[in-house]
Amino acid sequence: MKQLFFLPVLLTFLFQISLAQSPAYQLPARQQLAKSITPKEGFPIEADAFYPFAWSEEGQFAFFVLRNRHPEGEFPLFYLTDPQTGEFLFSWDGTPTEEKHFKTVEEAWKANSTLFSEIMAGYNIPVKGTPVFTKGSKFAAMDDEFSVGLELKLGERDGQPDPVTESIIVRLNKASGGKKVAFEFHHDNKNLTAPLNDTFSAKVLGAYVHPTLPRAVLIVEEIHPGAKGYYDSSYLVIGLNLEEGFE
Repeated sequence: MKQLFFLPVLLTFLFQISLAQSPAYQLPARQQLAKSITPKEGFPIEADAFYPFAWSEEGQFAFFVLRNRHPEGEFPLFYLTDPQTGEFLFSWDGTPTEEKHFKTVEEAWKANSTLFSEIMAGYNIPVKGTPVFTKGSKFAAMDDEFSVGLELKLGERDGQPDPVTESIIVRLNKASGGKKVAFEFHHDNKNLTAPLNDTFSAKVLGAYVHPTLPRAVLIVEEIHPGAKGYYDSSYLVIGLNLEEGFE
């Protein structure tokens, strides 16, 4: 009977130890990578806000984006990516629904911090640390220099130019020799109220570079007409493998 009595006590004790040993993640500081602007005609373009966690030793990268889009308003997204493969290992979508609308990253973190912490701990994301952001289209890594070029194209449909589809091609060059197409993005803007011809734009904001591995995360801002005369600004977060695929 004593053994049966002590078993629940032992399990509770071990559970408390596991909680005490679990990583105590904190929401990182907000980073405003691009400025909000007001065109001569139309409504203000509100830039996304970025909340990056520290790099893992294996090269994974976790972050929040606070997206601002009409008519939804602000809403958060959470991702964990592996730049070596360019894949998102985990994503959480805070796009507003009838059941929920997290208007800030802080609200989303408070409601789901256990889930996010478990995901990050599973990929050995450090509890502390702030990744360094290098502004612009050039950055240094692995004793080399890298530069990023963007190619913007309007789409085609039935052999004719299509003013509501777009393509963004990201080209990566390194100073020691070699280049590659690092990313291609194709999008069909079904809710446009104006053609893309003169209003679709994109620019490289900068990159987060892993301190020891040939990995980086590139941030590209894309601007295009949105719903009801508004313009949307959104970040493309692109994982870069700085070692493979160059010719």
